[in-house]
Amino acid sequence: ECAQWPRRRKTGAFYFAGEDASGAALLADAEAVETLYRVVGLSTSLGDVLRANDRSGSGDVVGSALLLTLLPFMDVIVYDGTLRGAPPNRDPSLVAQLKALVA
Repeated sequence: ECAQWPRRRKTGAFYFAGEDASGAALLADAEAVETLYRVVGLSTSLGDVLRANDRSGSGDVVGSALLLTLLPFMDVIVYDGTLRGAPPNRDPSLVAQLKALVA
């Protein structure tokens, strides 16, 4: 599986749209917001990482922007461990669209 990473990885910007019941992050591709990826955290869920670093104190991190690389690994999608934050997109229409995608 590791040999396929150069061909099957996806590097870019993603918006945090929510989490599923297991805590996996649901990330929307910033270039095609209607495309969602279910991403399993390495040791901590991406949602927990975002909430721990939320300076607004609201706890609502939908719309948070992430720059990372997604990789297939053992029938799930993970990220490569390098996580960079980008300015969040708090545009109300985008946040509403992201919340509707995961509803």
